[in-house]
Amino acid sequence: DIKNIPAPAGAIGGVVGVQKGAKSRLEVSTISADLQDFVYDLKYEVTRFSFKVPGQPAIIVSGNKVDQKCRAALARATKGDQISIFDIKTKIVGASGIIPKDASPVIYEIQ
Repeated sequence: DIKNIPAPAGAIGGVVGVQKGAKSRLEVSTISADLQDFVYDLKYEVTRFSFKVPGQPAIIVSGNKVDQKCRAALARATKGDQISIFDIKTKIVGASGIIPKDASPVIYEIQ
């Protein structure tokens, strides 16, 4: 009986869930996905994500790093703004035939 693979959790700099910190930390962070409490140890590679600063259009980013467009949007963010990273698309390393579910969104609050 093969279990369905649950959706991985989105992570910023390896940390899942809501985070708070400086803009400068988010600018250099890698977006990743982690499958928590699952029987198999699967490695995910983030291939695309959306980056949203309040009051600005969402930016679609290819790959797993915050890009120049994100940095420009982030420059206009203010303390207390919650940056959303969502629509996190992944692939499972070494398992090309499996299309994983999108990773759960991550929130980064500017301090």
